[in-house]
Amino acid sequence: MARSRSCALYAVIVLAFPDPATAAGLSGCGGQGCAERESLSPEEGPGLALDPKEAEFEKYSKLFRRGYSHGSKEYWLRRGLYEQRSAAVKVHNAKIGRLWEAVAGPFADYTEEERSMMRGYRKMSQQSPASGGAAFPPEVLRARELLRPTLGNVTLPKKFDWLNLTVAKVVPDQGQCGSCWAVASKSVLDAHHEIYMGSVRNFSAQQIVSCVPNPRDCGGTGGCAGSTVELAFDWVVHNGLADENQVSYTATDETEAKAKCNESKILSMPTNAGLLGSHNSPSSNGMVMPARGGVAFGMHGYHMLERNKAEPLIMALYQHGPVATSTAAGAWFEYSSGIFDDCPKDTIVDHAVTLYGFGEDKVKAQPLMPVMTKENGAAPLFQSSTKKYWLIRNSWGASWGEKGFIRMLRSDDDDQHCGKDKDNSQGTGCKGDPQEVTVCGMCGFLWDSVVPHFHAPASTDTSSSSGLVEMDSAGKLVRREAL
Repeated sequence: MARSRSCALYAVIVLAFPDPATAAGLSGCGGQGCAERESLSPEEGPGLALDPKEAEFEKYSKLFRRGYSHGSKEYWLRRGLYEQRSAAVKVHNAKIGRLWEAVAGPFADYTEEERSMMRGYRKMSQQSPASGGAAFPPEVLRARELLRPTLGNVTLPKKFDWLNLTVAKVVPDQGQCGSCWAVASKSVLDAHHEIYMGSVRNFSAQQIVSCVPNPRDCGGTGGCAGSTVELAFDWVVHNGLADENQVSYTATDETEAKAKCNESKILSMPTNAGLLGSHNSPSSNGMVMPARGGVAFGMHGYHMLERNKAEPLIMALYQHGPVATSTAAGAWFEYSSGIFDDCPKDTIVDHAVTLYGFGEDKVKAQPLMPVMTKENGAAPLFQSSTKKYWLIRNSWGASWGEKGFIRMLRSDDDDQHCGKDKDNSQGTGCKGDPQEVTVCGMCGFLWDSVVPHFHAPASTDTSSSSGLVEMDSAGKLVRREAL
C-alpha cells in the first residue's frame, strides 16, 4: 500500500459515535455560524463571556494539556470534535440497562485519521508463520499441568488474572504510531520473562517496531504502518531483543542503526549471566558459548491458538500467562468503565492487545416494568444478572479506560457472536487471502491469539528447590527462590 491506513483501516466508529469531522464539516464547528465563530474570540466584542460549552472545552484542554490557539481553525476543529463526542457520550450514558460507561476522554478531540493511528494490528496472512522456534518440551507441559490442571473435568476459577506481576502495573502508551502489534508483543514477553525466568525485564518495543521485517507487505509495510504479533515473535526467537534502556521507545519509524537491529543478539544477553543457568550452546571447538536469540532470555518459540475458539485462549492464559490477542477497537475510544458489549457481529479486527485475565461480575441489565412504590417512585426496577468478561490491557496509557484496562463481554458459546470481517484483504494485503473471514467473540476477540514458549532448560522439576515457578496460595504462578 502506498500509504498505510494503520490499524484502524479507517474503521467507522460504531453505535453512537459518528465521524464528527464529517458531520461538522471541515472546520469541525457543526455548521453553526462557522465563519463568525472563527473570526471572533471570546475576548472580542462587548459583553462576550465564556459560554458553558466553551468553558467545558477549556477544562478538557487543560486536563489533557492541549495547546490550541484560541479562535484558530485548529481550535474550532478540536472543539467541534469534542462537542460531537461529548454529545454521543451523554446519549450512551442515558441508556437504561447499559453495561458500560462512556466518557469524553483523551481521544475525544482526535480526528478519525488520528484515531486510526492508535491501532496498527494487521491480520495474519495465510503465508505468515503460525508458529516458530521450539515447541514446549513434554516435561514442561507436564509440570505446568501439575501446577495448574486443565485436563479432564477440571473447573476453572470464576476469576483469574496476572495482575500480581510487577510488569502488569506499568500501562504502555503507544502514542500516534500504529505499533500496537509491537507493544502487545513486548508486553507479553515482559510478563512471561517475569513468570518463568524469575526477574523483571523491560524489553524494547521500539526495536520490534524498527527491526521486524514485513517482506510480503501484509496490510502495511511494518513499523508504525502496522504488522503482526506472529512476525514480531518470529523475529525475536531468531534475533533476540534489547531492553528499553538500550533502545527507548519514540513512537516513530527509527532507522535500523538507531534501533540497533544488528546488535539485538548481543543486547539480548542478561546483565547477570548467572540468571539463565545453562542457557548456552556448544561452539565448533567444544567450548560453551552464550546462547543467542530469544533463547538467551528463555524464549524458545511461540504458537498461534486455534481461531475463533474461547477454550484454547482461556487455557493458554490460565496455564502459561498473558496472551497477545487481536480485536476490533474502533468503538473503544470513549470507554470509561464496566463490561464493554457494543461491537456488532460484523466488525474490522484492527488492534492488538494483551489479555491479562478473565472474570465475571453482577450487573444491572434488562430493566423490568416500572413499579410505583413509595420508595422508588416511578423508577424502573432492574433484573440483576452475571456477565462474564475478558480482562484486557490496552496500549493507550493509564488515563484511558479502567486505568489502562478494559473488561469486555465473554461468552461460553463460541458461535454466539460471530460475523464477517469484510476488510481481510486490506488487513493483510497479501495475494491469495480471502476477501472476508469469519470472526467470533465480542469485537472479533477470538480471531488471532499468540502465546510465546518460555522456559528455563536448566530444570523443569517443580519439586526442585532451585528458582522455579510454583503455585501460591492464591492460585497464581510465582517464582520460588533457591534455598
